[in-house]
Amino acid sequence: METFLQALINTLALGSVYALIAIGLTLVFSILRIVNFAHGQLFMLGAFGVLYFYGEWAIMPYIPALILAGIAVGVFGFVIERGFFARLRGQELPSLVLGLGLLLGLESVALLIFGEKDQYVPIPWAGAWDWGVVHVPKIRVVILVVAVIFMILLFFFLQKVKAGRAMRAVAQDTDASSLQGINVNLINTLGFGVGALMAAVGGGLLVTVTKANPFIGQTYVIKAFIIVILGGMGSLAGSMIGALALGAIDSFGQVYWGEGAPLISYMAVIVILVFRPRGLMGHAV
Repeated sequence: METFLQALINTLALGSVYALIAIGLTLVFSILRIVNFAHGQLFMLGAFGVLYFYGEWAIMPYIPALILAGIAVGVFGFVIERGFFARLRGQELPSLVLGLGLLLGLESVALLIFGEKDQYVPIPWAGAWDWGVVHVPKIRVVILVVAVIFMILLFFFLQKVKAGRAMRAVAQDTDASSLQGINVNLINTLGFGVGALMAAVGGGLLVTVTKANPFIGQTYVIKAFIIVILGGMGSLAGSMIGALALGAIDSFGQVYWGEGAPLISYMAVIVILVFRPRGLMGHAV
């Protein structure tokens, strides 16, 4: 029971971070209709931002470092969208190829700047709480709480703020939104930046319990795509469900199946694609 409860807590913490990454990827796909394989590199940059702002340079506490890293990568996302993806909106295959090129390019630049060795962030909240039969690491709780706060802020932005509602309108119908006076180009750039910010925050959270290196982006962009396939491309709610599912597979899989755990997620994707190609909450195109 203790092992089960520990894995359940890890599921919630991991799933919340996975949700941030997948929601960012889904947001970009919904608004721009592009497949951004460089999304994992934005996650990697967020991890290194926290590592340097909070760890190496120690210029600020962890939470301000996380926010600053998220904003910096979000602004970088604006630049990427305007410089590269703006010309490929709605073109899924060309954007996929461009994303792969950016993935390799950003990875190479990160390798030159940060080096190839694994780096680690000092744990901002060490120790654990004793909750009955289970010991709960404080940092896991912090990761869960902060991730949930960012998701709540995102959904508030999409539902209540004018720019967020415009993003939802563009995601539903670009042409109709343009006829209603919405600046589609601006909204596309904003959507890409918000997606980049969410990925960076996910990286900044997860780096506290794992390593940072220039290659982690590849791992987590694959996880993000597994999640959106499970949940359904374009569905934010589906991304959250898929993230929890993958978090459970990773957490319980490591406990009960060891190195064979990743196979479960790949098998789940195959099953979903065979019996429900649109994902759990995807809509027909």
